Amino acid sequence: GIAGDTQTGIVIRNLGITGARIGIAFRNFDNCVISGDSVSSNGLYGIYFEGCDTTTISDNSIDLNGDDGIHLQTYSNNNTLTRNRITGNTAVGVQLTSSKNNRIAHNLIRNNVRAGVEFNASDSNVAVQNDIAASDTGVWLNGSSAGNVIVKNNITGSLVSHLYNATGI
Repeated sequence: GIAGDTQTGIVIRNLGITGARIGIAFRNFDNCVISGDSVSSNGLYGIYFEGCDTTTISDNSIDLNGDDGIHLQTYSNNNTLTRNRITGNTAVGVQLTSSKNNRIAHNLIRNNVRAGVEFNASDSNVAVQNDIAASDTGVWLNGSSAGNVIVKNNITGSLVSHLYNATGI
């Protein structure tokens, strides 16, 4: 896989990343681009961010990873995820944990086991015009997530719930 810490302006484009522990793992990266890549069959995450801001993840195929397809962890804010195909991951297609002001738009998110998209203790994010299908739950709000906007998504074929709000808000 590809891993790094504390960088700005990195571009990862048109690569195939298969069979690593984590396909792409960035910690404290800002203003980066991940585009046109195939990130599949990795042991844990396809793409994992921690503390990454203002990065664009677009036009990638993120498939068949052993945990989440894309996981934005603690303080990964103001990122854009658009036009990705995120399918067949063992846990969640796109998971945000303790992250805010991210935009998830125009993605194909299908056949991920637990959820298509999960917001866990993550506020003020937007999920718009995604095609989310065939997971246990389409969109899952968990923890103390508040102020998230979930509009104009096509959510179909969920086994448990199209939208599950466990936040109590």
